[in-house]
Amino acid sequence: MLTARIRLNDYPMTSKNLTTQCFGCKLKSKSIFTAVEHQALEKARFVPEVVSYPPNSSILSASANDAIFTVRKGTVKMQRAMPDGNKRITSLLKSGDTLGLRAWQTGEYDFDAIALGDVELCRIPHRELNRIRKYTTALEKTVISRLCKEGELAEIWITHFSSGSVNQRLANLLLFLATHQDETNSKTVKLLSRDDMASILGVRQESVSRAVTQFKAEGLIVVKSRGEHTLNLPALRKQSKQK
Repeated sequence: MLTARIRLNDYPMTSKNLTTQCFGCKLKSKSIFTAVEHQALEKARFVPEVVSYPPNSSILSASANDAIFTVRKGTVKMQRAMPDGNKRITSLLKSGDTLGLRAWQTGEYDFDAIALGDVELCRIPHRELNRIRKYTTALEKTVISRLCKEGELAEIWITHFSSGSVNQRLANLLLFLATHQDETNSKTVKLLSRDDMASILGVRQESVSRAVTQFKAEGLIVVKSRGEHTLNLPALRKQSKQK
């Protein structure tokens, strides 16, 4: 079984210095700690823990969890078990996103999280979060905002990736990846595996392969280098509206 490789921060091992490093992190403005005061973190003696996972390893599962994670580098796919026994990818998390937030609030874990490629995260145990919110109301407000955003993204996921033709769904997914992998709306993306794309779109792997082949033939997808592809964004936007 693949396990996380824990890497401690390079600061002297005191909670004050580690908290300072967390407060100065460039991802803080994207995390649930965006509005949390430095003093609150110090009072709670919050010590961040950085963990790394190799490709295709399980970060957390529905069976056991006692922490949430902030994605530092890489992409994490969220999977849920369907009534037919298959697993469906229900979201992709990128740098700054939080993993396991709803489960912390409800205590219910009905998903698995898998690393896509090498992933680096900040692991934050529930006991740490419970201690931090004793010293500030800012965390609670951010958590509520994030949960609302997760609900909005779930609706987009359903309407864009679970309805329409295979070509429509694939076009919407590629447009999503263009902004998800690079927030500057890059034209260059790394395609997911055919199996993962099929899981997201709710179609057969063969259907995805045919659609990708068609898109390449029509110039909507152009191979740039191994693993990287250039997208024709205007053509994909047009395709996403076609039935």
